[in-house]
Amino acid sequence: MKSNNIAYIDFAKSFAIVSIVLYHICLNLPMLPMWFKQISWFGGTGIHLFFFISGFGISMSKWAGFKNFLNRRFLKIYLPYFIFIMILIPVNTIWVIYPQEGRNVYLSHILLYKMFVPEYINSLGGHFWFLSTIFQFYLCYPLLRIFKLHVSDHLFLLASFLISIGYMLIVSYYGFNSRVATSCFLLYLWEFSLGIYLAEKFKATGYKFWDLKLWFVVLIAITGIGLMAAVSIQTSYSLLGHMLNDFPAFIGYFAISILAYRLLKNKISLLYQFFVANGKFGYSLYLVHILVLDIFILILSRLHHELDLFSAMLVLPFMYLASVLFYQLSQKAIQALQK
Repeated sequence: MKSNNIAYIDFAKSFAIVSIVLYHICLNLPMLPMWFKQISWFGGTGIHLFFFISGFGISMSKWAGFKNFLNRRFLKIYLPYFIFIMILIPVNTIWVIYPQEGRNVYLSHILLYKMFVPEYINSLGGHFWFLSTIFQFYLCYPLLRIFKLHVSDHLFLLASFLISIGYMLIVSYYGFNSRVATSCFLLYLWEFSLGIYLAEKFKATGYKFWDLKLWFVVLIAITGIGLMAAVSIQTSYSLLGHMLNDFPAFIGYFAISILAYRLLKNKISLLYQFFVANGKFGYSLYLVHILVLDIFILILSRLHHELDLFSAMLVLPFMYLASVLFYQLSQKAIQALQK
């Protein structure tokens, strides 16, 4: 069974991107109190669920060699990204949404070297750092796979966890407080490997982590969120505290995604079906949502207005429409290359 045939995975893709979109909108609503914006930060944790889903999906796919693996990743991830940058260039030239971005910035995205340049990695909206990390995972996955084949699943997961912790301590000790350092795949290796671990367990025994006992999932959610709040308070958002917070934040968010999946599936079937059916648009929505939001904010500023709750609600259907249209465009390009 492929990962895209598992309802929870499709649901989780939609759930994660919706929470990320809402988080980015909240950050741009000036009337919201700071405490609410800080709470909305939890929605941004959806990016960690994407790392988990990536590991899960790769492990569920049949391995046919490194060349075939990169070819599939190129078509699925890089090609839509490349197309989007090609669209963004003339749009930015006309609208001047990102006035400081020029040829070198565009090339850093197209040629993928922005992951090594601090002034480029947050360019064109800031959210493309995630793709830098994903591409690092893809390039290193063959080595990760070889290691996994020579150790037990438990040791593989433990080693990944220790590597992430070790990298975190090194970054903190030397004060590498840049997006380049905090976007390195080693920091998120444990999440990616957890996806691989649970996928292998599912293939071997049929283990469905999304069907865990309800009380246990609730306990995990409460524990994760509680620890996240405690770490935030105790470390005052230091570099180490910020990175440490990823652990309980992801665990809490992961559990909440399972609770939302089961609640909507059993109680609000129409909304559940919407999330599952639209999982395939998740990546496209991630690519386009910041651009649509920034265009809205630019238009409002030229009309001497700022983003408010009404315009924020209005931008959501435009984001969704743009993601559907972009998905269709990128799929046609993929199909053309596969012929």
